[in-house]
Amino acid sequence: MGLEELMEVEFECPCNPTWNGVFSSTFFIIPAAMAFTLMLIIQKGTLEWSKKTVSCFVPAIVWLILLFFDGQYFACAMTTWKGRFVAVDKDDQMKWCKPNVTSELSMGDLWAITQKFYAFSQGTSWVLLICVCLILCVINGRCDQGVVIQAGENVAVQSPEAMALQRPEAVAV
Repeated sequence: MGLEELMEVEFECPCNPTWNGVFSSTFFIIPAAMAFTLMLIIQKGTLEWSKKTVSCFVPAIVWLILLFFDGQYFACAMTTWKGRFVAVDKDDQMKWCKPNVTSELSMGDLWAITQKFYAFSQGTSWVLLICVCLILCVINGRCDQGVVIQAGENVAVQSPEAMALQRPEAVAV
């Protein structure tokens, strides 16, 4: 519930090239560090060191994935022009730093750059999500499990060793 409330806080990019990166970075770093620290405190002495460390990183990485999926935090950090943070249109949740004055780039060019920032951010979130899933799969040893489909709709998941013990040809002589 706390994560949901944090995500509902309205983000307002300063639209100042000096402060955009610093301001956006605080949204990435501080909550992720707090989630990691809280998990360390909660799991003190409960798991072996490697699993404890990985499980403590999961909430922090989930936070980062959510911010990258949103896109506006990364787009704000990468914006290099002054302006004001506005919604693209009333129905759209996509916001950008609309420039106050025209520069050598047109408003359309700057909007296209912002869209690229959003796309890169969301692509990064997918890559992070896939990496986290693969790492957790390998660490938990779930990737080497086989699936045996039984009669009807019953499905049982077994390890390869258990499946080998059930087959008569797997018996060593």
